[in-house]
Amino acid sequence: TNDWDRQCLCAILKDFYNLQVAEIVKHKLSSSSFYYVLAKCTDEEYIEFI
Repeated sequence: TNDWDRQCLCAILKDFYNLQVAEIVKHKLSSSSFYYVLAKCTDEEYIEFI
């Protein structure tokens, strides 16, 4: 990959790998409220969400 690819990937990853993702309950991953980070839950709850 070239430097532009690296810059693009780093910008995208900053949205998904940061402290807000871990600290904010139901942190939104997009402008839509459909995609968010689940709170800690059981395997069954993860499966139900999917």
